[in-house]
Amino acid sequence: MSLTFQRRYPLFKKRELSGVYYLFWHLLLRLIGINSLNEVLMDEKKAGLEYFSTPQKLFVGYTLAILVDLTVLNLLDEFWHYVHISSFIVSLGAAILLQLLLKLSIGLEHKLANYFKSKPGTAPKVYRGISTYIILVGSKFVMLGAIDLVFGDAVSFSGPFNGIVAFFGVVFAIMIAETIVGKIYVALGED
Repeated sequence: MSLTFQRRYPLFKKRELSGVYYLFWHLLLRLIGINSLNEVLMDEKKAGLEYFSTPQKLFVGYTLAILVDLTVLNLLDEFWHYVHISSFIVSLGAAILLQLLLKLSIGLEHKLANYFKSKPGTAPKVYRGISTYIILVGSKFVMLGAIDLVFGDAVSFSGPFNGIVAFFGVVFAIMIAETIVGKIYVALGED
């Protein structure tokens, strides 16, 4: 960030802006002719000043993921008769639980995949494929059991194979929605 810019806009110093002020200044700067704060933030990054801390980035990322999960769950509850959730607060709890279990299963899968990648030969590649399949499919049954244990009849999946198909549909819809939101986020950050 240049000294001239700091003199003209004294609030732009390391970590002085919250999200609301950031949005306010972003809109104000656009009104006076500066396209975005990306230049300012990139200058800060080049100078070694990160605008948001890692915990802040994680908080925003997980909050966004939970909101995406919540939206998908409620849309499927509304429009697909195989998914029933008794109330909004239950769907919020289910979204948080699903997000936690999804991240744990993906983390476990990556950890095991990295272990097998480090081993030479063909057998570790086969073991990696088998373990990935078991974790990614098996974890869905663990998630289904956890939702049943925590929420009981407040969340139900019906249809083919006693609701297993509906639950897998929910999980895949959540993963697709998170991927789409992630791609939009990345695209918005490109110049």
